[in-house]
Amino acid sequence: MFGTPTEEDIVAALGPEKAEKIAAILQKNPTMGSFDILFPGADPAALDLVKKLMTFNPEKRLTAEEALKHPYLQVLHDPNDEVSFRD
Repeated sequence: MFGTPTEEDIVAALGPEKAEKIAAILQKNPTMGSFDILFPGADPAALDLVKKLMTFNPEKRLTAEEALKHPYLQVLHDPNDEVSFRD
């Protein structure tokens, strides 16, 4: 769907040792298109949220806290009823 991750993204997700092994065997695949083409008629905010949650690099992927603040989940987001494990 998203094509082959960059070497930077593989290192961030798997660490340098595994990344070197994985990068050597990965085939280069192009992206398959944008979500709005693959899922016509879907809510653009929902597609944006899914794309951000499916990001391969964990440093660039939304956290649970960030996802709850996303406009698509605005009606469900209640900071007074959510626990943060970072504190």
